[in-house]
Amino acid sequence: MGMVKVNFDGAFDEVRRLGGIGIIIRDDEGFVLAAQAMCINGVLDSFFAEAYATFYALEFAAEGGFRSMIMEGDALTIIKALKTTKEDLSCISGVIEKTKALFSIFCQISFSHVCRSCNTAAHTFASIGLRSD
Repeated sequence: MGMVKVNFDGAFDEVRRLGGIGIIIRDDEGFVLAAQAMCINGVLDSFFAEAYATFYALEFAAEGGFRSMIMEGDALTIIKALKTTKEDLSCISGVIEKTKALFSIFCQISFSHVCRSCNTAAHTFASIGLRSD
């Protein structure tokens, strides 16, 4: 399998403290190869939901056997944190480090920030994930 694009997004339900995760993996022609919507418990805020979405997107891609990818998400702060070699001192540092630990699994990986309107499919899956609890 060649290079794939992985779009991911997180959603947050403040009342129930749930995070919704949406992941879409496409080939170089835009065909969907895999997708996932999931719900995670005990999420503190939308920042954590976005960070966990990145982690689970990488884990999902690895489980699917994908090794070369462009990761696209709409959370600029998360993308920046994953692209830097500096130590993360934010409240999500644990999730960022856990995510970075997965990088060695892949042959090629890059991160790109996309606008929310370019990430609607992943956002839709994240919203479905919130309803799957």
